[in-house]
Amino acid sequence: MPLEWLTAIKAHAVSEDGSHVAIAFATKEGGEFSAMMPADSLEVLIAALNRAKSAIRSKKAEGSNRISVTVPKTWMVTADLKESGVVLVIFDPKTEAQAGYALDPEASKKMAAALVQNADAIQAYRTANKN
Repeated sequence: MPLEWLTAIKAHAVSEDGSHVAIAFATKEGGEFSAMMPADSLEVLIAALNRAKSAIRSKKAEGSNRISVTVPKTWMVTADLKESGVVLVIFDPKTEAQAGYALDPEASKKMAAALVQNADAIQAYRTANKN
């Protein structure tokens, strides 16, 4: 199946019953490409696009010591006991910027300890520099 070179998003529509989403794109050749998908697939698509966005940022940062940093507006932590036995950390849940990570229990504990240690260091630094 040949790839279409998409240059812009022209429009989107949601079906009357909310079960499907259609998106129209402009193509490099000046035409239009439209796709329709089940609304249930939208979260998977958004997650894939966010992963692609992160990969693009990483590739742009390669060769330098810079990293792209985003401060999430919200976050959540939960355990996936039934499926994978991992701790899930989700930043900006239920938004377009949603990004999630799965950590095994040992990595979760190490990260928690590192977060506390670094938060304490920042608080100590701020307190010392108030004067």
